[in-house]
Amino acid sequence: MPEKEPGKSQRSSRPASGPASSDDFPVTSSYTGHHPGDLGYVELVADIQNRLGRLTEAVETLKEQSKEHGTELRGIGKDLHAAKMVGGLLVLAASAVGWVIHEVVQYLSAHAK
Repeated sequence: MPEKEPGKSQRSSRPASGPASSDDFPVTSSYTGHHPGDLGYVELVADIQNRLGRLTEAVETLKEQSKEHGTELRGIGKDLHAAKMVGGLLVLAASAVGWVIHEVVQYLSAHAK
């Protein structure tokens, strides 16, 4: 096999004046990625921008709803804390009233004899 000279391809072994064959041309695909009836590039970009705009709007809406839910949850937490405090005070008051009634009954039973 003859040595390759720099700058020459292997296909140069064919005489320059001979007919060209299909092996002499690079294989390329004629597929460009678009089918007839597809949207044009500008329409495609406009459609993508439209969809991104709607997604951005949806995300902003979700952010606002999230803030509202957070505010509601903080309010519910404060209500629960208040209910625990009121419940504790009611139990304390009922205990005090029960103790007073117990002492009054003890006093009356001791002096009623």
